[in-house]
Amino acid sequence: MLMRESKILKFHERAISALKFEQSCKRSQILVVNSCE
Repeated sequence: MLMRESKILKFHERAISALKFEQSCKRSQILVVNSCE
């Protein structure tokens, strides 16, 4: 039970960090587009 919970927690942390990374990438792309215009 505890092993499974820790695995799920690690998966959640990885998914959240991936989402944050995606958002920061999109934000930087928007900044680049705005500066180009």
